[in-house]
Amino acid sequence: MLRSNMPGSACDDGRASLEFLVLGIAGVIPVMFLGLNIASIQGATLAAETATAHATRVFIQESTVDEALSRAKVAAVIALANHGISSYQEFSLSCAPSSCLQPGSIVTIRVGVDAPLFSTDLLPGVLGAETLRVTAESTRMVSRYGVPE
Repeated sequence: MLRSNMPGSACDDGRASLEFLVLGIAGVIPVMFLGLNIASIQGATLAAETATAHATRVFIQESTVDEALSRAKVAAVIALANHGISSYQEFSLSCAPSSCLQPGSIVTIRVGVDAPLFSTDLLPGVLGAETLRVTAESTRMVSRYGVPE
């Protein structure tokens, strides 16, 4: 069959694969960045939740507040290390009655960690941040029968 010499019927043979390759890569890279960021945030969230759960569990089983606080911080660091995070950036303690270890008191521990984000200098503002702070808190009640001596 003869090719037409009419205007507008230029030959485009072989260009579809190149276009598919370029557009495919341009679409895969942002999706990859998004997936890596979501995985990092989810891992940090799980680590923070585990750290608060262990810290409150340890805290309410001690007899003095100073010892309870130091052991709770150690428990939080160990739980974070199990998830590949070296330390926390935020650790706070609050108690419903003023005495934290009084039977029936409510103890809340909040732990914040920074989740590393995969970003580039091309993204403006918050989207170009290197980390995102993820916080979790856990609340437990001190046993009505008191803490073990």
